[in-house]
Amino acid sequence: MDLGVRARLRYQAALIQARLNLNVANINLIAVERRRRRRQRRWWTRPWLSPERRRSFGLFDQLMTELRREDRQSFVHFIRMPTEMFDEILQVGPRIAKQNTFYRNPLEPGLKLAIKLRHLASGAKYRSMQYGWSVPHNTISVFIPEKLAKEQQRVELELKKEALKKKRLLELAKINIQMDEEELDLSTGIAVSDAKTNILNKYALLENVKSETQSIRSKILFKEQKQDKFAKVKLNPHAPHFEPKVEKVERSTNKGTTNIGTATLSSTYYKSPITEKKEYITTTTNRQDSRPTDQNNNSEAITTIVKNLRKPMPEIKKFSVDPLEFRKFVRQFTVKIVQNSDTEDEKMNYLEQFTFGEAHKVVSGISHLKEGRKIPKGQSNS
Repeated sequence: MDLGVRARLRYQAALIQARLNLNVANINLIAVERRRRRRQRRWWTRPWLSPERRRSFGLFDQLMTELRREDRQSFVHFIRMPTEMFDEILQVGPRIAKQNTFYRNPLEPGLKLAIKLRHLASGAKYRSMQYGWSVPHNTISVFIPEKLAKEQQRVELELKKEALKKKRLLELAKINIQMDEEELDLSTGIAVSDAKTNILNKYALLENVKSETQSIRSKILFKEQKQDKFAKVKLNPHAPHFEPKVEKVERSTNKGTTNIGTATLSSTYYKSPITEKKEYITTTTNRQDSRPTDQNNNSEAITTIVKNLRKPMPEIKKFSVDPLEFRKFVRQFTVKIVQNSDTEDEKMNYLEQFTFGEAHKVVSGISHLKEGRKIPKGQSNS
């Protein structure tokens, strides 16, 4: 069979199916229109269900008004709710109230609420309730579910409101706790820094006091030594007055010649001021060199301690066999351990603690050797 024939047959089958579907749709449309036909209404509103009769003989305007005014307990028994709660629930009235129209006025929200509560309390049917409340049963069947939906929505909104309040309180509590923690951390940091500053100030003050004491003692020692030196010299009260001899110089007319007289100064009674100055300076230097050095050593030691306290604490990273970390480990170990250790055993003990893996095996293998003993070549290669 050719392709053209097949296509023609398929096209004809599709047309037949479309016609069948159209006929079925028309039949369904006719059936729906027949079902929608309503019989002609005999009453727009039955006379005994009119608003005037409802206000005159209905339970809401007559019985409930008398119970609210005369017997509150019977009011509670009638709708299972006190008057205060009834008025509180009635606050949703503006949400469910209908608009007034030119052909019919809507029912009051209080009437709808009372009918709904009586229906929930007694379980009466809508048709039986229409006779007492003067409200058609079909109207009751419309607004009771609507009222229940509004009440449910109101309850949900109130629960959400309470949940939001609790959530807000929890968030505020979390923020307060976080701020208290941050404030505590800052206070702790300030206290620690103040304590360190006080310690450093105490050491600096102690250093200043010791340096001042040292300078005062050195001055006192210098004065005592000077007084002792001059106390040993005995002065002669009958010594003659010192008169220096003046040297006479005769200049001749001949160029380049000078005649000096026979009068000379005795070296015993006269000294050059330059020589005396040199002797005095030398003596003063010797006295300064003779000062005690113990106090200087103490001040230098205190200065070194203060500098070490101001430095950050170095940390030693353990070493395994990584060649890239070897230089760093040696530098840290030298600064932290070697310079602060006195014996080789102490250094070896720290070296075992700060090594692991293959490096720890090597250190443990040579830790039994005595100080100064060389390691055999075979072990050093390992």
